[in-house]
Amino acid sequence: MRSETNMPNHPLRCTLMLLLLTSAALVGCESTPNPVFTFAPAEQDILVADWTFDGVSGVHIVTENFDIYTTTLDQGLEDYLPGFLEATLEYYKSIIPPPDNPEYPVERLQTYLFDSRKDWETFSRRRHPSEFELFQKISNGGYSQGADSVCYDIGRSATLSLLAHEGMHQYLATHFDTTVPAWVNEGLASYCECVDFSRDEPQFTPGRNTFRINHLRGAIKQGPTYTLNELLATNAGRVIDTDDGQRTTSYYAHVWGLVLFLRHGANGKYASSFEDLLDGIVKGDLRIRMQSAKVTADTPSAVSDGEAAFRAYITTDLASFEIEYRDFLYDLCYPRDPVRIDIGWQDRLMLE
Repeated sequence: MRSETNMPNHPLRCTLMLLLLTSAALVGCESTPNPVFTFAPAEQDILVADWTFDGVSGVHIVTENFDIYTTTLDQGLEDYLPGFLEATLEYYKSIIPPPDNPEYPVERLQTYLFDSRKDWETFSRRRHPSEFELFQKISNGGYSQGADSVCYDIGRSATLSLLAHEGMHQYLATHFDTTVPAWVNEGLASYCECVDFSRDEPQFTPGRNTFRINHLRGAIKQGPTYTLNELLATNAGRVIDTDDGQRTTSYYAHVWGLVLFLRHGANGKYASSFEDLLDGIVKGDLRIRMQSAKVTADTPSAVSDGEAAFRAYITTDLASFEIEYRDFLYDLCYPRDPVRIDIGWQDRLMLE
């Protein structure tokens, strides 16, 4: 849809920026919960044109993989966007590579960043009318829908983290034919959102997400927490629709912790199994494996799609896994706690 973009008739002007991150260096090993992923920038031409939305002036920036439409008043943020978004895309590809299918067309990702929530709501109502009622319940930031990521400026660092989160949703929606289980989709997006901007190039530090750790602490102390079955069965839309802010932040913190645990926890015990799950998404055989896991379960009708994917690739012993997973989350929140006995979270807190 281009009726709202008001693209100018004059040619796009060319700007040279530090953009495409072509070489990735991994610092740290896969078994540590605090990995660091750094990408070195290279130069690339981008195209920039004037763009307006509802009379508000902005710019349309074209990179190799993104159409960026923004009305942000933060010039530093605007300048950083093209290179950063290309960096995040390389990061996503390092986690789950795109299918090797040259015949599969991949559209340029459409990223909208508005300076105000008012314009964000106006655009969202027009662009995605059937989903707007749900999107309006988002308290802070934005959403993604297919190739679209639609956000508003919530401060420079927070906005970039938000775009990194939503960009993973865009990537999964546009590069893969397989429907990704909700816990994997939201877990990977949350995994990608923690970024260190203190260097010339962004460093992705998924295990140092203090935002999610603080929400986990709140859930441990006050609730609500999610059982593994609950986490595997639900999705972000269902949680947001409850209008319960604490339940929503707890959900995102739990799925972030789950993916972090699978990739880097338990001394790498589950890392290869999770890679196999991601490979199932790439190759397109995830749904077959899920169906097989459902059929072989004791009560197939009680197994959600998310649980079926988990059983197919990770483990069928959900009870034992949950103990390990909850201990991992507790260690993230309270790393200096000397108590390491198998009791509930509330009981642990009483012993502190």
